[in-house]
Amino acid sequence: MRLMNVLLALGAVAGAVVFVLFYDSAFPAAAIDLDLSRSEIRARADDYVRERGIDPDTFKSALTFEVDGEAAVFLQRVLGLQETSRIAREQLALWNWRVRWFRSGEKEEFILRLTPDGRPLRFHHAIPEAAAGDSLSQDSALAIAAAFVGERLDIDLAGWRLEDQSTQTRDNRLDHSFTWEKIGSEIEWRPDDPEAGTGSTRLAVGIYGSEIGSFSQYIDVPEMFSREQSKETSVGSLLSLVSFGLSFAFIIIALVLAIVLYKRDQIRWRPGLVLGVVLGVSVVLVGLLSYPVIKSLYVTEIGYPVFAAMGLAAAIMVGVVLGLATWVTAAAGQSLASESFSESLRVFGEWVSGRFFSRAAAIETLRGYAIALAFLGYVTVFYLVGVRYLGVWLPADSPHSQLLSMYLPWLVPLLIATQASVSEEVMYRLFGVSVLKRYLKYTFPALLIPAMIWAFAHSTYPVYPVYVRGIELTIVGLVFGWVFIKYGLVAMFVAHYAIDAILLAMPFLKTAGGEYVGYGVAAMFFAALPLVVPLIAWRRPPDSDDRLAARSVTHR
Repeated sequence: MRLMNVLLALGAVAGAVVFVLFYDSAFPAAAIDLDLSRSEIRARADDYVRERGIDPDTFKSALTFEVDGEAAVFLQRVLGLQETSRIAREQLALWNWRVRWFRSGEKEEFILRLTPDGRPLRFHHAIPEAAAGDSLSQDSALAIAAAFVGERLDIDLAGWRLEDQSTQTRDNRLDHSFTWEKIGSEIEWRPDDPEAGTGSTRLAVGIYGSEIGSFSQYIDVPEMFSREQSKETSVGSLLSLVSFGLSFAFIIIALVLAIVLYKRDQIRWRPGLVLGVVLGVSVVLVGLLSYPVIKSLYVTEIGYPVFAAMGLAAAIMVGVVLGLATWVTAAAGQSLASESFSESLRVFGEWVSGRFFSRAAAIETLRGYAIALAFLGYVTVFYLVGVRYLGVWLPADSPHSQLLSMYLPWLVPLLIATQASVSEEVMYRLFGVSVLKRYLKYTFPALLIPAMIWAFAHSTYPVYPVYVRGIELTIVGLVFGWVFIKYGLVAMFVAHYAIDAILLAMPFLKTAGGEYVGYGVAAMFFAALPLVVPLIAWRRPPDSDDRLAARSVTHR
């Protein structure tokens, strides 16, 4: 056992060193300078619409951070990350802020996208088709559009070619649209295939009557590339769907076993209830903090109070359902694990009973961190080798767009890490390994099957080929199952929690903006939160249970 502890410590040190030194090489990050805070972006957006004679204070609004995903993937696959980052910095922001102003029950709304440094990138003014307006000729409308591009967007159309123009007849006006392509911006992704199409930088302007109704600067992605990309991601979606179906089967089996065990008086409900409550509360809180994202999708035909109530009800319902599923799965899993892996549950039992700071809990917590750091080193090496030698490809990461769009983005990593560690370790380790061990009798298939189900549930992640994530995490799942058996459930809770919290924090720590780095620092603080257990435990005198635990660890 002492030898294993030494090996774990060495693995943790090696993993941490590899992760820190090679993180940028293994996980390419988009070159985004988030110089402006959310409040500064909002102020610039409000100023922009005020200049157009619109009072933003008379509208409801939603602010989110998003990425032009298809264009980013296309550019990175064809030109590479370095050139894509240069284009994103100097020519066209692929990562941008989106502000939407709207009123309940009204068709009219405004959507503005701004670059990270606050420049207008896209704008759309939605108005009723029957709204009154001028009926200009196409040439007159083109003159207005060209003047707007030069004066307001500061773009010289001498370097652009008019690619398309069209006119739509409305009830009380004429609408015109114009699209220019930047000369020399063509990007061939299959030079030997004339049917493959080319990408290019484009600029579109819409004239509603005689007003600027929309404008957009974007990368036009070849249709064939989009189709092939969709085919590839659909395979990942299928793998993930199959995995979720098998996970649901685990829940049904757990429910049946829980009923049978209850009738035999062989089940304890309280530990599973604690985990279910923790998971349910974290899910509801993430749902509430995600409200800006939900709000940005508001359909104005629905009354806003009804929409808000629906969002709240959905968050609560999902939290309750997942909490109940975790409760039942944990209860059944604990009963099954106590037959084959009773020692794996000892510290978990202490935690549920309120003994958080025992010496055994401290040891298991430290082992969890050792596993987490070793994992971070492993996954770094996995992608370094995969990208360089095995044709693996993954698009650049960015400061998590979903997190930047949420309330309290510094808190969300804590909740997401808690969510993932509780739900996945209960489902695939505590229950999955235990139930298969009981009925298959053999340990290896009991470790492998839940590992594969868990791993391929992650196949929708942007890693190509889409099965790579499944291979990566199947290996990890086997190790995690072994750790659960060897060192305990709490070690796996801590390891999984620390891994997710650290990975969520890293992109923030790589940004140039001080506010966003602060989010990363807070997330790293939360990642280290379980270390309170050993810090307190070793400041307290050991009781008799601690001495027995220490003796057990020494002689096991």
